[in-house]
Amino acid sequence: MGCDVAVLTETHLPDGAPAPPMPGYRAFHLGRPQERGASAHGGVAVYVADRLAAGAHLEQRCEGGRFGWLRIDEIVGLPAPLCIGAAYIPPHYSSRTLNAADDLLAIDSLETLAIEAAEQGALVLIAGDLNAHTAALGAPGRRSADDGRR
Repeated sequence: MGCDVAVLTETHLPDGAPAPPMPGYRAFHLGRPQERGASAHGGVAVYVADRLAAGAHLEQRCEGGRFGWLRIDEIVGLPAPLCIGAAYIPPHYSSRTLNAADDLLAIDSLETLAIEAAEQGALVLIAGDLNAHTAALGAPGRRSADDGRR
């Protein structure tokens, strides 16, 4: 793959399923719990190069699998640990969204974790699919069915 960290979204793997192995990388998979009878959607996988994997650990996982918070300590060339917020937040008006309030809670939690990590001197990266269309993020409201677009 030629990179140290890769964040993949829409893994479509259920909660508890391992991410597909990739030679030279350690995988952290954050599947989303599935509703009964629903197909798998969402999910995030983070691949960390083996040379960094010893210092990598999942510090927190958001309820509902919306995001995970990883920390990688002692990266040669970086002055501080790297904290990664890896997220999949479904669109607010999607029929696949289980609860829009959970999406906002996930965004607020990511923001809080990022601020806390930065205040402790860590470098912070937020990556993934943050496509929650919410008024809190300045997105327009739902379009009507009359305008021909959804």
